[in-house]
Amino acid sequence: MKNGLTATRPLQIQLNTYWTQTTAGTMNTIMTSNAPLTTAPGTNTNRIRDAHVKNMSENKIRLAQIEIDEYKALEDFKEIANPNQWNIHLMLKSKMKQWSTKNKNYITAAKCIEYDLPPKFISSASFTFKIDESIVSREEAQILYDQMRQLTKDYRMQAMSLYLRATTREKEILKNEIDNIIKGFIQENAEDFNIELDSGYIAFKYYNELREKRLNLEAQKAEENELLKLGPRFIYNDPKTASRRRITELATLKRKIEARFFEQKVSPGKIVEKFIAELNIILKNLHATSTNKLNHKTKQQNNQTMTYDNLLESIQLNQNKIEKCANTVGKKNKKNYNRIIKRLKYKLRSTSTVIQKTDKSKVFHLGKLQDYHKKSEEYMKKTEAYKCLDQNDPLPSLIERTNKYLLNLRLKNLITQKQYEKLGIKPNEVELAHLYYLPKAHKPDTPLRPIISGLKHPTIKISKFLDEILRPLFDQMAANTTVTCGTEVIKQLHDWSKQNLREETILCSMDVIDLYTMIPQTEGILAIRKMLNYLNIKQIKGLTIETIIRLCRFVVHNNYFSYNEKFYYQVRGGAMGSPLTLTIANCYMFFFERSIVKQVNNSNGLYLRYIDDIFITINWPIQHLLKQINRWNQFDINIKLKEQIGQSTNFLDLYIENKKDRLFTKVYRKPSYKPYYLPFTSVHPNHMKMNIPYTMLIRAIKYCSTFETYVDEREKLRMAFLLNKYPNEFIDKQFDRVFQKHNLIQPVAANDYKIIREKLMYSQKNENIQIDYRRTLFVHFTYCLNMKTFPTKFHALWNKYFTESPINEIKPVLGTRNHKNERLEFENQITKIQTMVEFERSRDTVGHVEQIIEDLQNEISEIKDRLLDQKKKIEFQEREIADCRKCVAQLNKDYNEQRKHLQLIESDIEKLRMDQHNYFRTAKLNEILLPFPSNSGSMTAILLTEITLSDDTNIPIQSTTTTTTTDSSTASNDDRNYPSQLETKQIYDIEDKFELNYKPIDACSREVKTTFELITNAEFEHTQHYDRFNTFYEHVSTCIDDIYKSLTNFQDAVACLTAENAEESYCDGITYNCTAPAPLFLLDEVDVALDNTNIGKVADFIREQSASKFQCIVISLKEQFYSRAGALIAIFPKPGDCITSYCFTLDLNQFDERENIANRCG
Repeated sequence: MKNGLTATRPLQIQLNTYWTQTTAGTMNTIMTSNAPLTTAPGTNTNRIRDAHVKNMSENKIRLAQIEIDEYKALEDFKEIANPNQWNIHLMLKSKMKQWSTKNKNYITAAKCIEYDLPPKFISSASFTFKIDESIVSREEAQILYDQMRQLTKDYRMQAMSLYLRATTREKEILKNEIDNIIKGFIQENAEDFNIELDSGYIAFKYYNELREKRLNLEAQKAEENELLKLGPRFIYNDPKTASRRRITELATLKRKIEARFFEQKVSPGKIVEKFIAELNIILKNLHATSTNKLNHKTKQQNNQTMTYDNLLESIQLNQNKIEKCANTVGKKNKKNYNRIIKRLKYKLRSTSTVIQKTDKSKVFHLGKLQDYHKKSEEYMKKTEAYKCLDQNDPLPSLIERTNKYLLNLRLKNLITQKQYEKLGIKPNEVELAHLYYLPKAHKPDTPLRPIISGLKHPTIKISKFLDEILRPLFDQMAANTTVTCGTEVIKQLHDWSKQNLREETILCSMDVIDLYTMIPQTEGILAIRKMLNYLNIKQIKGLTIETIIRLCRFVVHNNYFSYNEKFYYQVRGGAMGSPLTLTIANCYMFFFERSIVKQVNNSNGLYLRYIDDIFITINWPIQHLLKQINRWNQFDINIKLKEQIGQSTNFLDLYIENKKDRLFTKVYRKPSYKPYYLPFTSVHPNHMKMNIPYTMLIRAIKYCSTFETYVDEREKLRMAFLLNKYPNEFIDKQFDRVFQKHNLIQPVAANDYKIIREKLMYSQKNENIQIDYRRTLFVHFTYCLNMKTFPTKFHALWNKYFTESPINEIKPVLGTRNHKNERLEFENQITKIQTMVEFERSRDTVGHVEQIIEDLQNEISEIKDRLLDQKKKIEFQEREIADCRKCVAQLNKDYNEQRKHLQLIESDIEKLRMDQHNYFRTAKLNEILLPFPSNSGSMTAILLTEITLSDDTNIPIQSTTTTTTTDSSTASNDDRNYPSQLETKQIYDIEDKFELNYKPIDACSREVKTTFELITNAEFEHTQHYDRFNTFYEHVSTCIDDIYKSLTNFQDAVACLTAENAEESYCDGITYNCTAPAPLFLLDEVDVALDNTNIGKVADFIREQSASKFQCIVISLKEQFYSRAGALIAIFPKPGDCITSYCFTLDLNQFDERENIANRCG
């Protein structure tokens, strides 16, 4: 009680402080809203949730307060009570405990009647017997069976009513005994004693009232609600399950140890059996040991009604025994979780209620089944990503299709044998995926997130394999723009804010709407190809790019699942739950955001993304950013961004705010947040509970930018852990471990907080220790509370038996297997209930069943007819497609020939233009006047036109020449003035200079002309070479298939040529592909158990068949057998050398007497 007093005081103070702050925060939010008369969607829901959590916490405080008052009243009574009064209190204490147990039994019995869940001793009774339906008609037998069920039901109801009356009577009798004891609470030898004025009686009466109040409050707690409050991660202690799994776990361990002996090429012997036998005894004793070893003493209670007179006598006789009983601590009643779960299941079924984990906060959410179905239909209609199938279960055809697809890849050597065995599936190990929804309780109207659970889906192995090889490549490609946690966001924000953060800087977080289901399947696969091309990767683990794309396409196009007893096929997007879907979505978003990232980085902004959540901080006006977001939404019709812009925003679990050019961060919690962590009472190993407070405090220090927010976050964490029943000392110890492990200053002060935070944030992570699996043996056993001492005993036993054994270097590592939690317990009953329902529905007449069979057979025949028609249509369409392909190939060939002819004509035209230009230039330089038609202009205009088409080097010379000729040609012959002597000299000087400059230009022109002719000839030869090569290539690719078939003597054989460069096939290599059955048999001493007659028969058969159908290699030591072979291969060591083997071959076909030798040997 003292511990309860010390622990409750700080808890009450923290709870009052928390709810005061929460209420004040809510009021401030409402007062600062832009629309005071309206509330945001979900506000009332959040208030109701907060009120529920507050009510739950206040109930715990109320019970703790009653316990404190009860303890104080007991202390006051102890000080003023006389010895007889104290002895009466001790006797009454055991009676009150017994009355509390009977009161709980009474409440439990009343609930059992309400939920129709009788105890085992009642539910085991069933009045049923077999009726011979070969004599009695089925209808009459069914009536009798219904009467039996009704009789059983009436019996159970009457028995439960009787059981309730019995528990009620037991409770009343104990209550009367307690009342009689209290009424006899008087002083001895005091005739005028007034009980109303006795302080001892008053104190005892007050104490007894508080005790009854506490017991009633504890008994009225709904066990189902208490179980749900523990959350989906809670696992109760169940030694029976651990004991039941013990045999299987020991057999697995024995097999692992024997395998390690065999690796050392040593027989295990009896040492392993002795080890397992002794370990079995240890586990058996641990499972049988009670978890609570506190000493307590049971006492037989007298069933007779006690009065005050005989009570005093018993007090005097048993004074010592009573004092010992008062000092012992009673054993806590163990909760019957199985019974609570049964009651909870009944409630869920009777009210059509669905219990699911929430999407973010991971607590239980209760909803109506009708609401789930309605929201599911709305979601499927909105996304148009799912198609309902009218056919039966698609699982068998999907299994066959998957194995056949992998086999085809293996036969074409596109995947290795090891990969084929790894990706292959077995029909008895796969299940069709099923769809379920996680409620998003943090959003208005609680939308649903679809999850396709395909842990045993036929394509899950391929999906995991592709994700393992593609995910690291994406992380490498998008390392600068993607983050994985809030710590990385804070680091990049901190570095960016040192130079770019201003008072007007805005923060923006965006969410991609329905990313997984909105990405088209074809575009998603193309995004994978773009990533591989972007990284310039040709091969990954022996797989070509085409093989990876084909596997991705197969996974994406085969998303089948079941939901609500129907089968669906996903036609858009990827399955949320498939490992490959996340990689495809990331690649698609990477290429979508490239232009956005470039634009933001050019404006000195910061862009970060985590899957479908985007964060941007930039120095833009808000209107400009909104305009840009609207433009970004036009980039892709499938990607729509929903933004939140302001001076503060939320990204992942981080709250970010710009406080006047200062960065402020803290931990962000959604409105639907519940203070839920793994309950301390759950049966999990202790190291898991230790790591939760440890890691949560590290997150608080990294996220909180100020000392005040850190202190507030630390106290909120402490309160949440206290609500989950973590001891206060345990919390403080784990908080201190953070500072000790990272060598931080403690206690933390406001002045030192910034230094501590930076040191912790930029501390290097410890590298993961590589596990040597050859020297490590993993051992798993089901965990329960009795197993705390098991690791020490196990290692001691291991050292005892295997320290000096051949496996002394093997290090055993103990692991634990947890029991199934409550949610899985609920789900495991679905199959059983569905089987029972189907059985009840199937109880019908034989005639009706025969009619159903006949209808099904008719339907099968109709389906077969339709299938034949479809096959005929497919064959006809395939022929048409083959004809179309031939036509397309011929058209492509004609097109290429016409294009080549056009190129030749264009080159001839260009050549004629050059010749024309040269002729005009020569005529002009030699002052030769050429006649032109009237519409062609003068020679000067033609030269100018040609000059624009010629090289730039000719422009200055032609310009000068043009000017001179123009001056001399503009004047008429009649008006021409002859030049003077000085002008004639100048003209000669200019002509001399022109001749000096023209000679190198003319030489260059000749070289250009010669080079052009060489290029033209080379192109012509290239064209002829290309035509000759194509003619040869087409002829060989056409005839090689027939040649290969004749060589293999098998008409199903296929051979073809594939050019690596389809446009210029002669530039790169040519791949020769052939597929033909070439069976080769390798037989090892098949004649060991055969006599001479059978040896001859077998040899003749093999020789006959190998001549035409297959090849065979036989290892034999008998002359009668190998003398009939076509060739002999002898392997022998060289004399004196036993290390190297030599091979000798001998062709027996050249010896004509082989048959005679064989006959003589026979």
